[in-house]
Formats: sequence, C-alpha cells, structure tokens
Amino acid sequence: MASEGTYFRSLRSKRSFRFSLAKNRKMSDGLNMDSRERAETIRQGNRAFNEGDIRKARDLFIKAEYKDGLVRLGDHFMYEKKMPLLAYGYYKKAGYQKRIDEIFQRMIWAFSQWVGADKFKSEPSDPTVAGVPTSTGSLDASQFQIHPLLRQTALDILKKRGIQV
Repeated sequence: MASEGTYFRSLRSKRSFRFSLAKNRKMSDGLNMDSRERAETIRQGNRAFNEGDIRKARDLFIKAEYKDGLVRLGDHFMYEKKMPLLAYGYYKKAGYQKRIDEIFQRMIWAFSQWVGADKFKSEPSDPTVAGVPTSTGSLDASQFQIHPLLRQTALDILKKRGIQV
C-alpha cells in the first residue's frame, strides 16, 4: 500500500510541475515584455506580414498585443481573403468597434435578405432583452452603411444560392 501512495504523490507532483511550466510560459509572452523587446517583436511581425507569412505575423502581433497589427490582419482576412468571420476575431481582439459594427450590419442585412425584409423585426418579443434596440419602429436594410465590396460579396453569395435581391 505504501508504494501506491508514493505513486499518486509522484503523479501529483509531475502534474503540478507541468502546470507551472505552462503557466510561466503563458505569462512571459506579452505581459512582461519590455518596450525594446515589444518593438522588435512588432518589427518582426510587420516584416512577416509584408512577406506574406500571415501565421507568423499573427503570432507576433498577439504576443506583442499590437492592436494596429491585429487590425491589419483583420483587413487582410476581410478584404483580400473575403473571410469576415475570421476578420471579426481580429477586430474584436484589437477593440476596433467600427469594423465590428460593419460586419454586424452586413450580417443583419444578409440575414434580412435571406429571411425576407417583411419578416424581419427589430423589436424583440421580450422588451427586457439587453442590447437590442427597441426605439426604431421597423428595421430597414437600406439604412445600414455597408462597404461596397462587402455588399457585392454578399450579393454574389446570395446569387450563388439562387436568391434574387
């Protein structure tokens, strides 16, 4: 029985050692970085981005918590790769509310076209729902400010699915 207790203590100490290593690795990434190291990381990220190594640039921008770099990544995925949901994550991480709102409005517009504008209501059945605007009488998709490229992409997707607008 004594060997069984020793075995479990050994497992417990190995597990806590692995956890402490992972914890130290995570904490040393962006929070404890001095300004020179952060500037060098940002330079490396910009160089990688300009060379087309998006994955490396992403890792470096996240490590340095470089918001402008994250916005550049979001723009890359939004406009060049036409992947707005992936871009949304980068904009959200950078706190770039203007683009987040643009993607949200675009999704609402596409959804209203898919469901039908006449069936789309802006007022929830439960007025206590937080975050849902209830002051407008009806939601009009033409009121949204949508980037022309995003609008055309949404129209192309709808056209491929056989939905005429």
